[in-house]
Amino acid sequence: MVFRVLSDIAGSSLESSEGTWNLGIGMIAVVSAAHAETITALLSGAGIPTWQVGVVSTSVRDLTGFEQGAKGVDGGAVRLVGDYAG
Repeated sequence: MVFRVLSDIAGSSLESSEGTWNLGIGMIAVVSAAHAETITALLSGAGIPTWQVGVVSTSVRDLTGFEQGAKGVDGGAVRLVGDYAG
């Protein structure tokens, strides 16, 4: 909520604020794709909002639009998918 207010004051979008502030997600669970739907249903049933933020892959791909070497660490590349939870 606070980052949404700060983004509004700055006249920028919440998504563009990632480059300025570490917005954080809270917690990420990396789970087997075969069990993701079941785990999501269980967590949602317990009142814990869930959404898919990405897919782990070792395949070769075009890294356009991916974040690489974030915070000085060269651990691969990441690109978030989906929308911010409201």
